[in-house]
Amino acid sequence: MRETKKLRRPIVMLNVTEDCQLRCKHCYNTSGGLKHATPADLQERTVKVARAAGAINFTGGEPFLVPELPELLKISHAHGVDNIITSNGLLVDEALLDQITPHVYMLKIGMMGATPTTNDFIRGRGHFKTAIKALDLMAGYDFVSCMKVSLDRHNMDEIEAFCQVALEHGVDQLVFGQLVNQGRASKMLQDLLLTHLDLQQVQEELTRVKEKYWGQLKIAKHCTLSGLCEEAGHFYTVTSTGAMAPCLMREDLAGGNIATVDVKEMMAMVDFFGRGRHHSSVKDLEVAKPRFWSGKTIRLPSTPS
Repeated sequence: MRETKKLRRPIVMLNVTEDCQLRCKHCYNTSGGLKHATPADLQERTVKVARAAGAINFTGGEPFLVPELPELLKISHAHGVDNIITSNGLLVDEALLDQITPHVYMLKIGMMGATPTTNDFIRGRGHFKTAIKALDLMAGYDFVSCMKVSLDRHNMDEIEAFCQVALEHGVDQLVFGQLVNQGRASKMLQDLLLTHLDLQQVQEELTRVKEKYWGQLKIAKHCTLSGLCEEAGHFYTVTSTGAMAPCLMREDLAGGNIATVDVKEMMAMVDFFGRGRHHSSVKDLEVAKPRFWSGKTIRLPSTPS
């Protein structure tokens, strides 16, 4: 197991495309079939975000569908950013890993089951085999190999089985979140959302396996289970259109555009206007869409000293 570090803050999810080869039932932003931004826009956004971020998670859609991704990674790495990629694993091969390794801290592969049956029910036939192949390849490279899991009622009893899969295939970090009632999932998987009793059981099981596998596998909670995304100054999303949201998952809360408003100013605005005060998960977050987004430079209101 490689040593993992606490990522620099703030962490920005940079959505570089809505395009994807899969139509996963749990997808929170309904990726698939849409084109990504122009190469010039992607480069401009990467530069602007890298100047303000501590870590960038390049995501989508499927980010490896963007031919410019290796160059975007170089740009952000040159700014001292911790680069992360979240992928479905379909395009991961040795040539790609050789190219990106110098500029990547972590590569995450999303999975929805510890067996082909449970995983492929959500992600599509054959995905489990492909994802495992990607994890096996990643184990031989000098970056953190990560498996990302969204828990729901169909896989919540597989938490320890996920740990076993991770250990068998050289994974350094296993991140557990929960199914979010957004995008395609809100239409297809309503009956699989975790209840409060389910969440209590999940939290207890995560505590148990973290103790059991201490020193063998880093087990972490995504903000959908930890609730950390309520903390100002930590987590943001830039959507495929350049808008910004105060949350890693809630693209529906996004507004503005980093093409016209400075990134740090936008971060300050979403912290000031857009964050929830109390929530334990994304699906519990109740935030009214901010009124101030107009695409123009906005001045923050003065605050009492």
